[in-house]
Amino acid sequence: MHDLLHEYAERGAAVVRLRVADAPATYVGTVHVDIDMPVPARSRSPWTPLVELAVPLPLDALRATGTAPPRVTDLSVTGGGRALSTRPVTTDSCLLVQVPSRELRGVPGRLHITFTSASLFFLVGGDGVLQTWRLGFAVRAASVPRTVINLEHSPELSLRCRVDSSEYHSLAQGVGPGTVRKIGFYPSGRAEITYLFGLHSESRFRNLAMLPFAGCVGLFSSALTIALVFGGYTDMAAVTLALALAPPVLQAVRPSTGFYRSADIHSRSPGAWIFATSIALYAPATLFAVLTITDLSELRRVSQVVCYAFGVLLGLLGTAILVAVREQILPPHYCDVCTTRLIWRRRSRLHRASRRTVCQRCFADIEADEQARG
Repeated sequence: MHDLLHEYAERGAAVVRLRVADAPATYVGTVHVDIDMPVPARSRSPWTPLVELAVPLPLDALRATGTAPPRVTDLSVTGGGRALSTRPVTTDSCLLVQVPSRELRGVPGRLHITFTSASLFFLVGGDGVLQTWRLGFAVRAASVPRTVINLEHSPELSLRCRVDSSEYHSLAQGVGPGTVRKIGFYPSGRAEITYLFGLHSESRFRNLAMLPFAGCVGLFSSALTIALVFGGYTDMAAVTLALALAPPVLQAVRPSTGFYRSADIHSRSPGAWIFATSIALYAPATLFAVLTITDLSELRRVSQVVCYAFGVLLGLLGTAILVAVREQILPPHYCDVCTTRLIWRRRSRLHRASRRTVCQRCFADIEADEQARG
């Protein structure tokens, strides 16, 4: 990587710094962009173009079929220790930043462009710990042969898929206080990135198993409550009934469950299905157990069998979730080449030359292509 940095610096590469604001809790995140580029040749027209900026479309896809101009604020261009006038020109597909040609006269060294955008980082799906965000950005600097992009984001975010035009991308170029930094090298003047992010904490994903386990304890307690009531141990039955009702209810009462901040986000994540399955097994069985205790005493054997059976199913579901998190089946990751879901990430392959995480089929295709080129 150090050799690439030296080579890109010798060739006058543009350096783009993308800094994603702290892990977002809203639909849209903020990205601060700094672009450091050589001073381009002055145009004969009154205005000289500097950079073209674009957002890949559609916003919820990893593969772009088009582009749109981003919305930017606080746009500024400085060079030689002074601020230059700017003129943003919006087209159907990009935002073109221009400066007056006469102001470039006598500007030494490099130009520094800064702006903030709220149209690059979007929540694209999921709920709770399984929320995912997409970072999409395309930039082309005038008269620049190569581009380096430094990406900075919160340690609470984890990269799930990387689709870009880089020749090399570091896994983690550095970790600062509250910041993870990565660097990508783009062998042309135009750099395109589409990244999918999710939450990083493994303990949060393990918490997905807590509701099934609470339902399992509740159903076993319901079956035991029936046995104690009809055995004459009413005091002990009251205690086990509290165990049957309290844990699942406390786990299930989550105000954010099933609610989305935008009508565009409607896909159900695994967390929603886990919640629905747990409640669908726990609630009818518990209600049946309560009816057995109060009115339907002749069905107590059937009720006990139902509670035990559903409790075992919920226990197996919770165990399966813990195994899926450990084996990196959850949270979902995607191939950096074909963007298909990596069902079992531990079985994926790392292409070391480009640092791409790919599926077995894409890895074989890359190796065959490299062998064919010698």
